[in-house]
Amino acid sequence: MKIYGLICYGKVKKMLKEKAEYAEMWKTGYKKPKPKLNIKERDCMMCYQPFQSEGIHNRICISCKSTGYWQTGNDYEEVK
Repeated sequence: MKIYGLICYGKVKKMLKEKAEYAEMWKTGYKKPKPKLNIKERDCMMCYQPFQSEGIHNRICISCKSTGYWQTGNDYEEVK
């Protein structure tokens, strides 16, 4: 039972230390740096025109996103 108490005390001590660090960061206004965007030119998956993509998650250009098909969820229209 003593060993279990020591393990729990170690975890609690670590958690309290982390909580104090986060509180200090909040008070001082510390913000974690945002990840760098992987901006590169990719082809749109709807119109196949090149555009500046912000990353692997961004595969549809702004002009295609502004169409009614994209906004209503019918983005599977065949491109002519």
